[in-house]
Amino acid sequence: MDWGKIKAPLVYAIFAGLFFGAYLLNWTAGVFFAAVFGIFIIIQYVIDHFRGKSTEYLGIVGIIAYFIAMIMVLPYVHASNGFSSGYYSLLHIAVTGGGAVVFAFLSLVSREMNKREFKGYHYLVFVLGIILIGLIFLKIFIPEFYNATLGNWDLCLNLTQVAV
Repeated sequence: MDWGKIKAPLVYAIFAGLFFGAYLLNWTAGVFFAAVFGIFIIIQYVIDHFRGKSTEYLGIVGIIAYFIAMIMVLPYVHASNGFSSGYYSLLHIAVTGGGAVVFAFLSLVSREMNKREFKGYHYLVFVLGIILIGLIFLKIFIPEFYNATLGNWDLCLNLTQVAV
């Protein structure tokens, strides 16, 4: 790794993590922004693979920013709050810490697939497969987390149908 090349992104990633953590400390429901931004990063991983570009920058920024945000929120988390977005809860740790772990995993897989010259669609299929397996795992083994995140989409869809 060339430290001269990653010095600026590293500094930006640290600032991103600090500001992201400050954002979460000001608004507990901001944890859903972490999920939306995480989805963007995952989509960018796939786009970069289709273009044959390196994804190291995504790993560096994503892992550091999410990890720093998790450390900042950690002292305020109470396990008794379950997976509530209205209070500092396990949801905040799962999304920020889990995001950092997912980005590290995707970076490792990306590096290996690039070494072996896999096509972009192979990475897309891999990512979609991991997402599907992850959703099934959450639904079966951690239904409270699943309901706190994806379970809310059912509520949103029902509200839009009532409004129409």
